[in-house]
Amino acid sequence: MTALAKRLQSFLHWACAALALYFTACFILVALQTLNYPFHIEWMEGQVIDVIQRVRDGLPLYAKPSVEYVSYAYTPYFYYVGAFVSLFTGVDFIAGRLVSFTAAVATGWLIYHWLRREGSSLQAGIIGAGCYFATYIISGRWMDVSRVDSLFLCLSLYGIYMFYYTRGWQNILCTVAIMTAAYFTKQTAVLILAPCFGAMLLLDPKHCLLTGILLSIVVVALSLLGHVTTDGWFTFFVYELSSGHTIQWQYLYSFWTKDLFKSIGAMMVIAALLLPWILLKDWRKAVWFGSMLAGLVGCSYAARLNWGGYINVLMPACAGFAFITGLSLLYASRINPWFSSALALVISAQLAWLFYDPFRYIPNQESVDQGNKFLEEIAKLPGDVFMPEVQFVQTRVGKKSFTMGMAALDVFYTDMKEKNTIKQALLEDIRQAIASRRFGAVIPGGVVPAPGISKQYQFSHSLRYPKEYVTVTRNFLKRDVYLPIPQAIPQANPQVEAQ
Repeated sequence: MTALAKRLQSFLHWACAALALYFTACFILVALQTLNYPFHIEWMEGQVIDVIQRVRDGLPLYAKPSVEYVSYAYTPYFYYVGAFVSLFTGVDFIAGRLVSFTAAVATGWLIYHWLRREGSSLQAGIIGAGCYFATYIISGRWMDVSRVDSLFLCLSLYGIYMFYYTRGWQNILCTVAIMTAAYFTKQTAVLILAPCFGAMLLLDPKHCLLTGILLSIVVVALSLLGHVTTDGWFTFFVYELSSGHTIQWQYLYSFWTKDLFKSIGAMMVIAALLLPWILLKDWRKAVWFGSMLAGLVGCSYAARLNWGGYINVLMPACAGFAFITGLSLLYASRINPWFSSALALVISAQLAWLFYDPFRYIPNQESVDQGNKFLEEIAKLPGDVFMPEVQFVQTRVGKKSFTMGMAALDVFYTDMKEKNTIKQALLEDIRQAIASRRFGAVIPGGVVPAPGISKQYQFSHSLRYPKEYVTVTRNFLKRDVYLPIPQAIPQANPQVEAQ
């Protein structure tokens, strides 16, 4: 009976691993097929490439908001990494996407390696990594988008890994460097790291204090440097602006039910049952892995509640539950093979629930043709084209890109109290640019205000943007083109001419 149980366990574990490998392959297939796609797959990608170009041009990333440029409310490391990659790829979407793709693959490898180091089987390691890649769609198809999320998550996990397993000054310095990079990729990394430092304070107080003090010194020093070198705009965008965001109360409950449980409910149940069981066997590991999961899920929860938080913020929570799911197979095998087999069936059912057709998310030739046609239409328009929601389109046809997008929206819709004059000044800058007919054409997207446009510009025709591929949404819809109203030509006075 025991031999039969072990053979069944092996078969079901390998079957589950094969399913996990399917999702890993799907992600890699879609990501590789998208790397060279010459248009947006998410509406903010263009602004990211604009920021990478600013790094290449030596321009400040944090400055007074204007019609020319509004800074993202993120720390800057991703853009410097993207700029480095662009030395080899050119300044294009591929630079940012390659950074995110590499980081996502590294995250999967880290989950696999971490599980193996804990003593998990080859199959369990594959399953843990595959569970993460299986959440590709429910987290917004974001893992390979030219945005900060994949790099920030990869660096955060790697920093936690180093913090847990390594000791000694060289390793502490390495850990601090990685954690600093994570924080300066996206400042919400602090939400992931904080519970882990709390756990380490119980497990190894000396190691916790040495690492924490050094990390604090480096982060504070770099933040002060950013503040001084940008006349305070780094502090405004990274800290002050974010603190003024409102709360999306609708996600207080639906984050747990709709965002997570509806999609990865089995993983959540496994975590809820596993961690108390580990606590009975090894409280140190239970405290550590529980704190790590709390940090990852807490980061996602806080970001989802924050104004503007989209489903991409689920990525840390998905990584945490994927890791715990892989870890559960290790502990289940220590109970008995029948239980481990049953658990493999549950995980297989969870993966099957997340099934998707990868070809649906690969940009097709029709989309490329639409994009090229769109570029041709933009090239025909006179002068510079003001498209406040869309960047790195005008650049492709030799026109100026006005870098606003979500960054401008962040300024306009955040209550900054005594600093609301900043948004008023930005609005006035846009109004004056429109009033002076600075633009040869305006294509308002309806998100960033375009005050006074009806006084100086008139409707000409409509364009259809290329399709986007993030969660198969269509943010690039039909947009109206406005051209300057012809100036009235003074009529000649017949009586004067007769004289």
